[in-house]
Amino acid sequence: MFNIHVFISGKSNYNTFKKTLKYYQKVSKIVILKSDSNVPKDAKDAHQQIKNDCLNLEIDFEEMVYEDDNVEDEIAKITILKRKNPLAHFYFNVTGGKKPEALMAAISSLWIGGKAYYWPESSGIPLEFPIPKISVNDLAKNKLHLRILECLIVNESPSQSKIRSEIKTHPGKNKELSPQALSKSIKALEDYGLVSKKAEGRETLVSITLSGKIAFSMVKK
Repeated sequence: MFNIHVFISGKSNYNTFKKTLKYYQKVSKIVILKSDSNVPKDAKDAHQQIKNDCLNLEIDFEEMVYEDDNVEDEIAKITILKRKNPLAHFYFNVTGGKKPEALMAAISSLWIGGKAYYWPESSGIPLEFPIPKISVNDLAKNKLHLRILECLIVNESPSQSKIRSEIKTHPGKNKELSPQALSKSIKALEDYGLVSKKAEGRETLVSITLSGKIAFSMVKK
């Protein structure tokens, strides 16, 4: 798995770089996205420190330059990066840099299936922005998806067998919920980023994610 972390140029880059390495662990490449205007010295120093550390840690490093105050050119550079690395997983660190550039990078993460995150100053855990992969309208149409999410809100990380015993009847079909139908629905919810799974012994535990809580609250408003 090739993981690319894109940083928006700023003086805080080196501090968030160290946090990123510690939290995400598997980092394959760092890309500094910066404008073609004069980069402040403290930001340049941060970039050089990151470059040196990447060299020592055998992490790929690249600087990409876009036209200052030109968000279209910024998007173009991100698109080029995606085309060069079609199978990579993209993460956008939007902690530093100018707000318009950071915001556009976060939006770009939606278009290429990436993930944007922000580092709070006093936290060792990044704030990851939930990215919807299914519309609220489509989610509302699937009664089994909704019933599973409802079950996960009430029960903390239940096993699949417990979820099945809780739901019992397939919503909308008026028949017993089969293990196959439950597994298929949970897999779809996992692909949408609404739930996560964890193997524990012979069981599979299922948890609702922040995106799942937001999506469910939007449907059940």
